[in-house]
Amino acid sequence: MSGLSGLREAWAQTGRPVRAASLGMWSAGGLGTVVGVVGDQLGWWDDRPFLTNLMSSLVGALFGIPLALIVLRRVTAVEGRRTERAEALHLARVTAERLPADLAPLCLDRRLAEQAGGILRRLDDELLAGLVDHRFGPALAEALIVWTEAVGLCGAGLLGGPPARDVLRDAEATWRHLRRDVAPRLRAHGVSWPSRATADRVDRLLADVDAFLRDDPGEVHHLAEAARMTLSERSIDPLVAIYADEYAVLGGIREQVGSLSAGVTAAVALLAAVDQLGPDLPAPHRNT
Repeated sequence: MSGLSGLREAWAQTGRPVRAASLGMWSAGGLGTVVGVVGDQLGWWDDRPFLTNLMSSLVGALFGIPLALIVLRRVTAVEGRRTERAEALHLARVTAERLPADLAPLCLDRRLAEQAGGILRRLDDELLAGLVDHRFGPALAEALIVWTEAVGLCGAGLLGGPPARDVLRDAEATWRHLRRDVAPRLRAHGVSWPSRATADRVDRLLADVDAFLRDDPGEVHHLAEAARMTLSERSIDPLVAIYADEYAVLGGIREQVGSLSAGVTAAVALLAAVDQLGPDLPAPHRNT
């Protein structure tokens, strides 16, 4: 049944001129068959072996050529689609491998970057959340020590400044190529990659990292230096010099910690997201 279904589908997909020619050849083949059978009965071919063979070959060709043409056309079309799908998947895999390579220089040491992100979240969620006194004391000292540690880890784990923005710009160009050129080719072959959720996540993370890299890094380092001076002098005067008001110190620290924490978290998450793009691709022989 599958063979007959395939033939019916191939016939339905065949153009009208070819179908008309095929019907004409099959009709001629049928007429030739009738003539041949009658000739056998009447002995027309008894002393004409060459004509017998010629007539038989002609009738066979009239039946076989249209069938072969239709079947071969379908086989060629199927193989063509399979080849195009494999080529689209190959291009997608190359692009999926290129994107993490483009972003790799952004993270000098992912382990240190992840460690910095964890410290900053702890600082934001626990140490600063419980800090209510703007005066120097053990709680503020612990928060400042953790802050300087996190800033050091960020500097060792993540690239910053114009070089980092150049890296991100190259990665964004590769991502645009993937979204605008590669993904539509795959969808034409029934492959939904990347998924809508993944694409939206990468878009959002790229925007978050871009915003993070556009922030003035000097503010982070100024606060880190003021934190070291505060710890050394056991006085918040260096912090007040930054924020101009001792009552604005805690709010200013929280703002810097929250901004750096969000940026580092976005950068680490972006690297993890693009690393997963390649494994999410189906194998070339799969139809999903």
